Amino acid sequence: MSAAVPLTEPVMAALAEAKARGLPEGWSVKFDSRRRRKWISPIGRVFDSLPKALAGATKLTETPYPCTKVAVGKKRPAPRASGTSSKRPHSSSSSKGARSSSNNGSPTSGSTKKSTAKILVAGHAEDDELVPPESDSDPETSLDGVLEHRPSTVHWDPNSVEGRKVGYRIRILDNDDPGDPWKRARLIRYDPYTNKYKIQFDDNEEVRKCDFVDKENCCWLLLKDEVVQTGSRFVWAVVKGFAWWPAQVLICEPSTPANKKEGYVYVEFLLTQEVALVKDTLDFVRPFNDGQVDDAMRKNKRKRNPEAVVMAREEEAATMAARTKAIHFYAEKAFALVNKKGSDYLARDISFFRSDVNYPYGENVKGRAQQYSTATKKWLVVYEPSMKTKTILYEPSWVNLLTKGIDCKRLDKAKHIEITEQDLIPFIFGTTEDDQGELDNTSCCKGCTQKITNHDILECRSCRGVYHPGCLDPPMTSKMADKAMDAWVCSKCIRCKGCNKLDIGFGCKPFPLPSTLYLAPGEQLELCSMCTPMYEADKFCASCGHIWDDVRYNKAQRAIKWLSKSKHKTKKKGKSAQGKNKKSPKNEKNTGGVSITGDSAHDEMSISTNASLDASRFYPDSNVWGFNEGSMLMCDGCSLWVHAACGSLTKEEYDETNAGVHPIYSTEFLCRVCCKRRCMSIIDFLQNHDAMMLFAMAVTEQMAPTYHDVIKNPMDLETMTRQAETGKYHNYAWLRDSFELMVLNALTFNRPNSKYWNEAKRYYKVCVENVFSKIGKGAPPGKYTDEVQAAFAKAVRELELEKERVQQDDTVEKKDLVAGSLIKAVELAPLCTPVDPPSCVPFAEVQIKHDDAFYCAWMECCFTCGSSGATDTMLFCVDCGEAYHSFCANVPIHSMDTAAVSRWRCANCKVCEISGDVPDDETKMLYCEMCDRAFTRDLLDPPLKFVPSGLWICGSCVDCKTCNNECDNGKISLKYWSRDPHMCFACGGCKGLVGRYTSGRKCGVCSKNLRSDESNVVECRTCEKAIHARCDPLARLELKDQTPGNEDMQNKRKHNNPGDNKYECPHCRRKQDTRELSKNVQQHLHSQAWNFVSSGIRPPRDMSKHEFFEVFCDEIEWRMKSMWRDEYRSLLRDGLRVLVLLDEKLDTKSYQTILSSEEHNKDFSWMRARASRFIRMAKRHKWTAENVGKPNIRSLVVLAKLASSFLHIALPYLKKKSVRYSERLSRLLVVPHTGTGVTEMPDDIIKTSGYRHIISEGDWKSKIWDDAAHERFMKFSLERGWTDCARKAEPTCNKKDNNTDANGNDLSTIDGRGPRNQVKPPKALSGWRKEVFSTKWKDPRTCCLCHACGDDDAGNDVNNIGNQNATGVSPATSPEVRIQNTGRLIPFEDGLWVHSNCALWSSEVWESPNDGLIHEFDKARNRGGKLKCFGCGRPGATLGCNKQNCAYNYHFACSTAAGAVLTSSQQMFCQKHKSFASDNTDVTCYEPMKIMTFAGDRETSDRDMVNFCYRVGSLIVHSLGEIEQDHDAFHSRHYITPPGYMATRVFWSSQTAQQRTLYALKIDRSKSGTPLFSITPTDDPGGEISCRTAVEAYNTLMKRVLKTNHKFFSQPDDMFSFLPMVRAPGQKAFGLNAAQFFGFGLNHVRKALERLPGAAAVAVPLTTSSPTYNFCFLHPQKSAITELQRNRAAAVAEKALENSSGCARTEGTKAVHKSGGSGRITRALVKRADDDASTNASGLKTRGLNDDVKVELESNQAKYREMKSVPIDERLAARRSHIHGWGLFTKVDIPKHGMIIEYMGETVRQCIADKRERAYELAGVGSCYMFRLDLQRIVDATKIGCMARFMNHCCRPNAYAKVITADTEEGMDKKIVVFALRSISAGAEITYDYKFPVEDGSLRCTCGAPNCIGRLN
Repeated sequence: MSAAVPLTEPVMAALAEAKARGLPEGWSVKFDSRRRRKWISPIGRVFDSLPKALAGATKLTETPYPCTKVAVGKKRPAPRASGTSSKRPHSSSSSKGARSSSNNGSPTSGSTKKSTAKILVAGHAEDDELVPPESDSDPETSLDGVLEHRPSTVHWDPNSVEGRKVGYRIRILDNDDPGDPWKRARLIRYDPYTNKYKIQFDDNEEVRKCDFVDKENCCWLLLKDEVVQTGSRFVWAVVKGFAWWPAQVLICEPSTPANKKEGYVYVEFLLTQEVALVKDTLDFVRPFNDGQVDDAMRKNKRKRNPEAVVMAREEEAATMAARTKAIHFYAEKAFALVNKKGSDYLARDISFFRSDVNYPYGENVKGRAQQYSTATKKWLVVYEPSMKTKTILYEPSWVNLLTKGIDCKRLDKAKHIEITEQDLIPFIFGTTEDDQGELDNTSCCKGCTQKITNHDILECRSCRGVYHPGCLDPPMTSKMADKAMDAWVCSKCIRCKGCNKLDIGFGCKPFPLPSTLYLAPGEQLELCSMCTPMYEADKFCASCGHIWDDVRYNKAQRAIKWLSKSKHKTKKKGKSAQGKNKKSPKNEKNTGGVSITGDSAHDEMSISTNASLDASRFYPDSNVWGFNEGSMLMCDGCSLWVHAACGSLTKEEYDETNAGVHPIYSTEFLCRVCCKRRCMSIIDFLQNHDAMMLFAMAVTEQMAPTYHDVIKNPMDLETMTRQAETGKYHNYAWLRDSFELMVLNALTFNRPNSKYWNEAKRYYKVCVENVFSKIGKGAPPGKYTDEVQAAFAKAVRELELEKERVQQDDTVEKKDLVAGSLIKAVELAPLCTPVDPPSCVPFAEVQIKHDDAFYCAWMECCFTCGSSGATDTMLFCVDCGEAYHSFCANVPIHSMDTAAVSRWRCANCKVCEISGDVPDDETKMLYCEMCDRAFTRDLLDPPLKFVPSGLWICGSCVDCKTCNNECDNGKISLKYWSRDPHMCFACGGCKGLVGRYTSGRKCGVCSKNLRSDESNVVECRTCEKAIHARCDPLARLELKDQTPGNEDMQNKRKHNNPGDNKYECPHCRRKQDTRELSKNVQQHLHSQAWNFVSSGIRPPRDMSKHEFFEVFCDEIEWRMKSMWRDEYRSLLRDGLRVLVLLDEKLDTKSYQTILSSEEHNKDFSWMRARASRFIRMAKRHKWTAENVGKPNIRSLVVLAKLASSFLHIALPYLKKKSVRYSERLSRLLVVPHTGTGVTEMPDDIIKTSGYRHIISEGDWKSKIWDDAAHERFMKFSLERGWTDCARKAEPTCNKKDNNTDANGNDLSTIDGRGPRNQVKPPKALSGWRKEVFSTKWKDPRTCCLCHACGDDDAGNDVNNIGNQNATGVSPATSPEVRIQNTGRLIPFEDGLWVHSNCALWSSEVWESPNDGLIHEFDKARNRGGKLKCFGCGRPGATLGCNKQNCAYNYHFACSTAAGAVLTSSQQMFCQKHKSFASDNTDVTCYEPMKIMTFAGDRETSDRDMVNFCYRVGSLIVHSLGEIEQDHDAFHSRHYITPPGYMATRVFWSSQTAQQRTLYALKIDRSKSGTPLFSITPTDDPGGEISCRTAVEAYNTLMKRVLKTNHKFFSQPDDMFSFLPMVRAPGQKAFGLNAAQFFGFGLNHVRKALERLPGAAAVAVPLTTSSPTYNFCFLHPQKSAITELQRNRAAAVAEKALENSSGCARTEGTKAVHKSGGSGRITRALVKRADDDASTNASGLKTRGLNDDVKVELESNQAKYREMKSVPIDERLAARRSHIHGWGLFTKVDIPKHGMIIEYMGETVRQCIADKRERAYELAGVGSCYMFRLDLQRIVDATKIGCMARFMNHCCRPNAYAKVITADTEEGMDKKIVVFALRSISAGAEITYDYKFPVEDGSLRCTCGAPNCIGRLN
């Protein structure tokens, strides 16, 4: 056998649930791909769901043979239906079937109880299932709460349908008793758990055979299965012919058409027990009123029976007594159940400790527990009155008696207590409103049961019970009680949402609304104590909220089945005893007209109960389908169960869902909440796909006036959203119907294949494919699907017909109707990418007002943030000239020296400082971490293959602390680098990266790394090691001898040492006497010093030659000591390290103990004094071994002497042996002189190996005199007046040298090799000089909050600001008032500026931590405009006090001046509330050194480019100019350069080196009409540059600038200069080209130029050779291109029509014919002059007229007069036309050839018509209405005319135009008249054939006529 597979957590959970529901052992479960469970039986049968498995398990466990016996006590699974549901298989049957042997089939949630009765004898298969119900279903004990699954509270509602029956008499039908079929009894109780009534039969009444009664003649019955008549109200009733008689109204159940008649009631006359059907009106039925008779009854003279009245009163009293008894019974049961939950504390005297009494000691108090709360686990305690005053000292309160420390004790030890009437007051529920009467002060609180003594109470508007607010659960305050006074309802009158019942034990409490439950808006979820755990277990219907309980349902079904079978057997036996032929009599008088056929009555009841929704529908034994556990489905969204009826399913749909054939629910079933969420999700996706917002909202009359005339059922997404939110979509298939209706409306209203129709089609297909096929997969095609598809098919057919109808003529040239054939099609190239290199640095586009742009042009502006403040932190690129804040450019400004700052390059202009070029692979560029310069990895020495991690420092920034930068002879190449700024390559600065490069290449003396090309080395002849020349004097001499030109020295050495011709390193010369060599060298040095003194140099005054010699000898001694600097420094560091070790062991006071201990008494006092001094100096200066610094040799020797004494004393204490240089330590322990105390240090020998400071014979002047004597002697000369020596150091003159730059740099000394600080950084441009303008420059920018002008950052001088601060107080006049700097001005939209601190410290403003954007500034500005500062009184105060409710607001600058305090958490507290500030800050400057950008910047619009100037860095575009329309010279393929373009740029001066100046950049038109590019420097206006191209002008300027600043750049062959490398030619970079220098090559300027009016001119070339501009951001509109072509064509046509001779007579009609053929004249009604009809009609010039012509003229004259006699408004009207715009419609019938209208207008000549035509075109007139009357005259109806101009074209017209001659008041004249081509009926549109000629262009025709060709020509 294989090993058992371990069960996963889902499988274990599924098996546990199945076992809890009654699934036998041996079953297994697995999950399919959809995570659905598959249940496998022990025999291998597979079931799709757990309910199916439970049903299958029932069949498998049924008795296989009829004679099989079942053992007593064996568990029998509940019988289940055989439905195959994929959901919850509650396959319910009809109401009749509910009483049959088959069950409704509900899964159980608990194990079945064991049977308490024996199984009947085998042999009768049907007897095997006669198992009596379980004991816990006994209604007599159901409210005891003893067994499991019993109710924990009492559900009792006296006003419910069941509660109103209690106490009244009842008549029960007994079909087995033909003599007396009605058995009389009284309903004395109702069990809410089993829904049964306790019936007490009358003593003289014979009990039915089927009823089992107790000794009190009582039994429990389920009345819904019986035919009963229940008594209700007592009345006076009368029957015609009889007297008024006391009676009781009967309610017949079940209600059938046979026993229910509208307006009638059944009454039982008391004493006679007769039942009659009487009319329910006051004429027949009147209230009993305790037997009182009114006037209407007295009119009946018949005698009334007093005995019947007495009996009626007794019956009414008995009814009330029975009801009262039942009320007390329920109260007792409720009390018992609550007391059980409350640990048996109720109605008991208790004692417990209260800490709040007799505070702070506390005290034990006594009281009585009256109620218990399950929600808070507390008891309501009523305290005993005081023994002295007999008054209650404490109000009743809720106390948790189980809390530790309370020590609650019961004072009465009795096991059972006697419950008083007062204890039951909280649970008595059911007295009527009439019995309670008016509320008085003697009423009792239903919470604490105490009498009401004050008016601070709450009265329930339902039960009229009164409560103290503190006695409620949860308790209320007085204020809360006052608010809820009128509409308050107690918790016991609130109906539970889970069971629709009242809880009289605990009441219904609010419960958190589950996310899966749907409630109506405003409805609150309140549950009883029994339903709360069911909700916690998710056992509730997700739609209605009613709970479900499978255990209770199964028990009820088994009880019903058992009862049905037992009754069936009893009836069967009874019928066999009575005989088969006997039938029950049907006595109409006795039965009161009620049918006694039980089956028919039952069937009718199941129909009638569907009329209203009540709690009985959800009972387990309910006959109403769809509301109990027998018919539920699981929601596929939340996995909760839902009643089928709550899901709006019919029984047929439920069965189809179980069978898996339902089109919707078999795919996916959702509850109302999940359905709502799914619908909202689908609607969201539908909205996302609605690209044109076509379906977003309802169509109004303003949008489409005729929409609602066509569409009768509108729908839109907004309506769908509203319906989904209100829960009107029970499934999302309904949503799809709404969606298809919405699309169908759009398809119906819009014309097929139009814009909106095509959008609706696309929208439908996209949504069906992407939304409903994925998200709404359970929604099948809706009811409008066929109509939508039919609309699509219809559109396809119409499109095909249109294609067949329209005749395409490819040979016809398409011409514009205005410009004719002069227009050619223009195909615009797709948008391209700008050719200029983009910026790799983000930049700010700043809007500047035109008035401020002139002044702002003279200020620097940061390229990144757009601010001009903080100029002291600005860097200037040496190439592009842009300014950057160091914090905006992220530059390590703090580690950069003046040389790095002055010659810095921005990220756009970076080049390799070695080659001056940019490598093809820019990833090979490395940036120095200290100076931000760039280098190529391949060119470094040593080279790098990969980018190193960590620090990388270029060679020029390395300051080696190990060798003092002497390893490279003081020359630092640009190729050198290091990883440590304090260690060069030779000392190991590149360690870890160049191991292979340095392997085997180290100096044999100093062990430092050697470079591959190092020259100052000598190779040892013995060991072949390379030795630095500086490390060995002999190596230096050897290197000097090997230098070409020293042949004499080489010969001399060979003569002295003939056998020694090669060099040996010091290690190889160890056999020589080191001291002898040192002595010789020292003597040599002294002799050299004496020779220098004796050479004739003048010693200082008061100093002899020998004294002067001693000075030099002393210097030699210190130079000798400097050779051992490493040993002295090592001793000093060792002393500091030992001091740290002592700190870890001892405190400061213990040092003296060590120094004075007996162990060290043997040490001399001078040694202890030196050690103490060393400790004090180290503590005072906080020295450590790492930061001891680099002291000079004299200080170093003194410190080493002190450290040696300390080490000598401390090392034995730390048990350390010695230090590294112990010999040096011993030599420094010198005893001072006893007399003078001076310590004479022993002389050091000269280091014969590895020393670097031996003075050679030729180095005396440069080393000794310059370093030692010069500085010392200069100091002496200044103090003593030695002017002869001082003159040598002072400058020769104080006049300014002309060879200097703007910053004071001496250009003659700039070579890149001197001190790096000799180059001073350039100064920022801030205003113009007096030489430029005589007026004083000022900063025009104003803060929009504090209204102060200019920047106010910490780097600006306050005196230079020009304006006072926002407070109006000058800092100079009030030094005691500290005014904060408001910071630099930050650009905002619409040309506004704001100080950085004014914005950041505003109350509403907050800064995003991720991107640093500033938010909500608009909100702060709007609020600040309404508030005035409490300091200065001016508006714009946005800094509010953070104290709540404080109204003080200030400007930022006014806050501190007014006494306010600022905190480090960016809060402000005014002077009054500054004590609330807990984290005050003393910072004097709040300038934020970071990029500041406002969020939500909008895109630049066309209006912005007109109203503002735009600035990017140093460039300001003042004017964009105007694009030329008739010249092609002002644009190229890549640039638009319109004349009038003007900009200014701050750049390097071409006159003075390193100076910033302003340049004016312009584009003008030259005299020849070509562009002229000019650059004018403001510091040299006479040096203006004017060229024909921008490139030529830019190159000229750059040559001048480079020539002026050439000394500040190094050349590629100079690797030892700290100056920037000159840029290699041909390198492309942002800003380093003519287009971007002028500005029109920048993207934002290019975008603005493309948006200029007339930009279409650069896209339409004038000639074939003209360039066409390639648009990058926005194409011009086609209408603009067409308009441009028309204007150009008009100009060409106008030129062609010009009279070349100047005389009209010489031209004749040539121009007229030219104009007519050009196609320029008409766009509407056009008639050619050579038309035959017109020519024939104008035959007045013919002298001989025949008779036909005369008749025609007379007829036309008559028709003309008749037409004129009727006003035009009565005959015609202008209306909307389907053809185009407006049309002309007739109001009357017009016969064929009848005159319709005269075409009227102004009659003008041809030349006037031509001018008007051009004027109309330029004015943008949409249509031109001209009609040619003859060759000379034209009728213009454009401005003056009649309705005739509204006639539209049609390919099948019903009218035609004709020129006739009519007799008018002015005589015979020509008229243009429109005639009817055929008979026209009233209401028809008048159409006319325009007859456009082919050469006049081709326009689309939309007339829709059958013969339409699709075009007008």
